[in-house]
Amino acid sequence: MGQPCSVCGRGFQGDIDASPEGPSSSPYPVAGASVLGGFLSPAAFGGSPLPERKERGWEPSASSSGASPSAGKRVGKNPSGPGGLLNRTYFDQDVDELSALPSGNGLKKLEWRPTYRFRNGGTYTGQWAGNMRHGYGQQCWPDGACYEGEWNRNRAEGMGRFIHTDGDVYCGEWRANVAHGMGVYNHQTESQRVTCYAGQWENDLQHGFGVESWEEGCSYEGEFRAGQKHGSGTYYWRDGSVYEGSWRGNSINGFGA
Repeated sequence: MGQPCSVCGRGFQGDIDASPEGPSSSPYPVAGASVLGGFLSPAAFGGSPLPERKERGWEPSASSSGASPSAGKRVGKNPSGPGGLLNRTYFDQDVDELSALPSGNGLKKLEWRPTYRFRNGGTYTGQWAGNMRHGYGQQCWPDGACYEGEWNRNRAEGMGRFIHTDGDVYCGEWRANVAHGMGVYNHQTESQRVTCYAGQWENDLQHGFGVESWEEGCSYEGEFRAGQKHGSGTYYWRDGSVYEGSWRGNSINGFGA
């Protein structure tokens, strides 16, 4: 197994052996409750104190747009389309090409194959079932984006790590090509991490309980809904001030102290 992921600490294969037999040892990330529990531990942040945020003078009542890991770009989406998003995810782009390949025995036989190069220049190395990416594999797209993890019938599903072209990284659970379950997202500018979110996701957005932290030293711990702070939560300023109470649409709302 390769080096642990710098985002979540989970082990990934790294450079997958492209021989038909595949790697000599299982490349699957370690699974189980202990791993999922680690998403909200200090190890989820690389074992360091909560990162600080660059921007000065930010108030918790302000929108987190531009700071939230999912703002302006959902985890599994190609940002080159109208409005920054395409209706099709990265994972959907090559489905038509794959469907034209011989189906073989379908899902009856799972096998490792040499690296497949798509017409657009992207590559896939890993396991196949018929003409579908299925099992464990790594796909890299021509723009530099890369996904490594589990696949189910051509979809990213299970545990996986997606590296965006701008350096942002999501490591966690996937369902039907989008972030869904527990996961960690690091948003960074150049080589410096700006924002980190560790917690629950639903349909590619922060949803449920999570911890969001900024490089400046501020952090929020609490409930999210559809990508925004919503419900009960606690905000910590770097000067030691704390607000604990209700939130609505990324803003302080209702009772709190």
